[in-house]
Amino acid sequence: MPNTANLALPLLAAGQAQKHVTLNESLISLDNLMHIAVTGPAQDEPPAEPASGARWLIGDSPTGAWAGRAGQLAARLDEGWRFHSPREGWLVHDTSSGRLLVRQGAAWVETGAPAELQGVSRIGLGTTADASNPFSAELNSALLTAKPTGEGGTGDLRLTLSKEAAGDTASLIYQTDFSARAEVGLTGDNNFHIKVSSDGAIWRDAITVDRQTGGTSMRSIDSLQVVVAHGGVVAVTTPSAGGIVFVSLVDALYPQNGVSSIFAYDNGGSPILTTMVLGGSAENLGTTTLTGTSGTDGKVALAVKDDGKLYIQNRFSPAASRQICLTFINSYRAI
Repeated sequence: MPNTANLALPLLAAGQAQKHVTLNESLISLDNLMHIAVTGPAQDEPPAEPASGARWLIGDSPTGAWAGRAGQLAARLDEGWRFHSPREGWLVHDTSSGRLLVRQGAAWVETGAPAELQGVSRIGLGTTADASNPFSAELNSALLTAKPTGEGGTGDLRLTLSKEAAGDTASLIYQTDFSARAEVGLTGDNNFHIKVSSDGAIWRDAITVDRQTGGTSMRSIDSLQVVVAHGGVVAVTTPSAGGIVFVSLVDALYPQNGVSSIFAYDNGGSPILTTMVLGGSAENLGTTTLTGTSGTDGKVALAVKDDGKLYIQNRFSPAASRQICLTFINSYRAI
């Protein structure tokens, strides 16, 4: 007797006697296979007191009344069992866990998000994504965790934000009721910025970290390093026209730094450089124009002009280029 192609339901034959038997068999099979809900994961042993109409997935090594029915679907009907061989694509709801299983080959596989999600134009998680925010999420917490080495990962976790050009922005913005109040990242250049705003429109740099030297600038404190060739002079634009500068030599060979000094400076209209602490290998040359041979051989000299710059000359011994660290404490300035 022929059966249907997908559910293998028996078909009535022309001139068949007792057609109700075949029809009832088809209806019972259809009742078993539509909206399949099973009471748990696959198991090998039949339940002790099965309820009529309940269905189970049979495991790989079934026993008792299920012997020889590995991988099939068992349905209880009155006092007996009916068995069905699952086909590709059948869906089963496991009521014990809430999982949705799909038949793939010879196994039941939990379905859900696909293994790969490519080329999606918008994703809205708990909210609606739009053209301005193609990925949007409305939630109270989120977690990103590193893939451990035991699962093929490295144990590391890095979140990368990449912009197209130096003048663009790659940043994180923090808002209150959708009005921005703080921003961190590469905002308009390749230095690292921490910025704040009282209204989401006017922004102030609170801290800036120079990408080349690692020097830090903030509301009243700035630090940077400069390299001065032996016999050379470097001009440093100060963060304000007046303030205090701490000067030291950056060199592991000289842990007792004879250059370490503190100066008060004014390089505005009336330039002045006042010594507060002077290291043995440093000197204050006031407003002298440094030439590379000014002052005392074997020392690092500093001077100011009225051009907003601090001048550093290196004649430190032995003759070599030197890294000089400068830390400014400045009068208030708008940044």
